[in-house]
Amino acid sequence: MNFEIDETQLVQMLENIKEKGAVFQKLKSLTVGTDNNVFMSDAQGSWWGSADIATAKAKVDMTGKATFADIAITGGSIAGASLNGLAAGSLLNIQGWSFSGVFSALDADTVQWTAGAITLGDGTTFNILAGNTGNISAITYIYFDKSVSLTVLQTTTTASTSVGANKILIAVAKNESGKNATFQAFGGKGIGQLITADNIVANTITGNEIATNSIDANRIKTGELVVGTNVGLGTAQSASQVTTIIGNTVTTGYVNALNITAASVAAENITGTTLSGINVQSSAGNNKIVITTGDLIQCYNGGTDGTNLHCWFL
Repeated sequence: MNFEIDETQLVQMLENIKEKGAVFQKLKSLTVGTDNNVFMSDAQGSWWGSADIATAKAKVDMTGKATFADIAITGGSIAGASLNGLAAGSLLNIQGWSFSGVFSALDADTVQWTAGAITLGDGTTFNILAGNTGNISAITYIYFDKSVSLTVLQTTTTASTSVGANKILIAVAKNESGKNATFQAFGGKGIGQLITADNIVANTITGNEIATNSIDANRIKTGELVVGTNVGLGTAQSASQVTTIIGNTVTTGYVNALNITAASVAAENITGTTLSGINVQSSAGNNKIVITTGDLIQCYNGGTDGTNLHCWFL
């Protein structure tokens, strides 16, 4: 049984049923209104704005699945639901993103970035021009604001300005004194951080954290160098020519130094202009000539000092 009724007719019909005790049969369908302002309900579900549930922009089928062209939720919560995708044009700040530009410090108070693309989770892309912070004197936030520019990153020293609807915080920069500015970049290829010596806690980097053959430098300047049980230094034609430090022994083919302090020096030849403050002897045996630090030349002919012939010239 199909029929159309308005509100007044429905009220009158219910009153008649109540008064006369008529048997009220189950409705197979219900239609209220006409054309695009119609509400309909039948065994398929309930829908609005169309004579056919398939083309209706607002509908709820019998399984509980609801479809609406637009909906505003003013309270409550959504639980146990999943989002299968974001339509193009969704708010930037609720999406994942990446930036392909690369950040670097230009000097003590300027951070710069190369041109690159911001790519959003919904597939939207913004091509960003190369730029820099200019001279900064405080912590500076580098961000993208769709409402201001589609190609230029913005900067501010107010943190709250860099976030909000259709904004993305890309990086944070800080000026330094006597060294390059520091920065922290977020997201994708553009991610990076400039780490300075002040950011490294003393004694936290040891040989365990440094991969073999990973340090390549012309110079290492340090107040102290502590080595392991077997260390090779320098480049040579063969392994035998490499300077090695094993324990407390340095083995090398050549030493060039302003001063050498040692309890003992064993060498086949010592060349130089002057040897000062030491005894010099011709051999380690009992027969020898010794030039002493007391400006004496002593001649030994066997035996030990004090029992043998001493010759010296004053």
